Amino acid sequence: MTTLSIDDTQAGIESLKMRLKKLYPNDQHFFCLTPSEALKIAEEHSIDVAFVDIEMPEINGLELSRKLKQLNERINIIFVTAYMDYAYGALEMFASGYLLKPLQEKELIRAMKNLRYAPVKEETKLKVVCFGAFSVFFKGEPVYFKRTKTQELFAYLVYQHGTLCSMGELTAVLWGDKPLSKTTNAYLRQIIGSLRSTLASIGMEDAIIKEWNSIGVNVSVIECDYYDYLENKDSRKEKYTGEFMKQYSWAEGTFPG
Repeated sequence: MTTLSIDDTQAGIESLKMRLKKLYPNDQHFFCLTPSEALKIAEEHSIDVAFVDIEMPEINGLELSRKLKQLNERINIIFVTAYMDYAYGALEMFASGYLLKPLQEKELIRAMKNLRYAPVKEETKLKVVCFGAFSVFFKGEPVYFKRTKTQELFAYLVYQHGTLCSMGELTAVLWGDKPLSKTTNAYLRQIIGSLRSTLASIGMEDAIIKEWNSIGVNVSVIECDYYDYLENKDSRKEKYTGEFMKQYSWAEGTFPG
């Protein structure tokens, strides 16, 4: 969920910031002091809930809310004000809530539990494609790996479907039957570090499970056509024919059809 808070006083912003970050620490929160800044943020991000002060010098909160709704008709507007005078205007705006200052935490929680529009849940899994060329996506965007061996390592771990793989096994897969040595072990650890760094950069560091001298993937955070195939999900088996991770020689002949 993504929230946007607009108040022309620093005290008002700090009050909202303290409570929102305490109650909803895993959500994304934006805070601003002017309506113009708020509109810019709303143009660049999909806002689920906007906390809007009504008495502001640039434009009042009712007019700002109209502009926000033009950008996103399903945005939830919650007015935060010291006055009851604007309650009728808030009703006309089909607001999700009307909170009086000083802000009470229990009233904030009640408003968030009774939003007019349910926030759209963000995609929280990696989407992995194994049939054809191996590729990885997150939130509709491709995930880029800094090294080709880093992507190949992740491809093999996905193929192993959560089974933990030893350093020796991974060395053999990535570099032919080259024995595990200080040099290959150091290089492999660099590749593993690169993989973990790439996943951490998109907030998916928990996609990797690492134990002593072994590593695997957390299948619970991965949506994968290969995994669907293994589970015969939605009777899709007939759709998966042809190449399987075609860029990797170790994948030849491994298609489970």
